Amino acid sequence: MSTDGAEDADESDDVAETRNWPELVTSVYSAASGGAGSLSIRVQDMDIQVPSRTGPDAEQAHWNIDGTIELGGREE
Repeated sequence: MSTDGAEDADESDDVAETRNWPELVTSVYSAASGGAGSLSIRVQDMDIQVPSRTGPDAEQAHWNIDGTIELGGREE
């Protein structure tokens, strides 16, 4: 414990490691939109190397995105 009254960091401050695409998309959407409403992202000629799995030896697919990505909550 510190002498200035500040609490030591605990495990809840650590970012959880994402192991699959749905978790990653959900995490990014929640962080960017606050978890409500919709999110629109405009990108221009963005190249992405998408790994097939976790780990340093994963194969990667090349994606090029040019346009608008729209994410929204579920409509029920």
